[in-house]
Amino acid sequence: MSPGYRTAIAAYLAAGNHMTSERAKPVQQIARELRMSATTVRRWLKLNHRDLWLKYWFSE
Repeated sequence: MSPGYRTAIAAYLAAGNHMTSERAKPVQQIARELRMSATTVRRWLKLNHRDLWLKYWFSE
């Protein structure tokens, strides 16, 4: 894994791109927008953004 994944996901979250008008986008949609696999996005969310993972995607 390259540090580029972590940077891209962090920038995406910081910009608020993970949210629609009412709720968080599915991990699969985020992965498509970042041109990464859903597994990669899910892994980095769990490891580096645990608070957001638990708030929005834990039940996914």
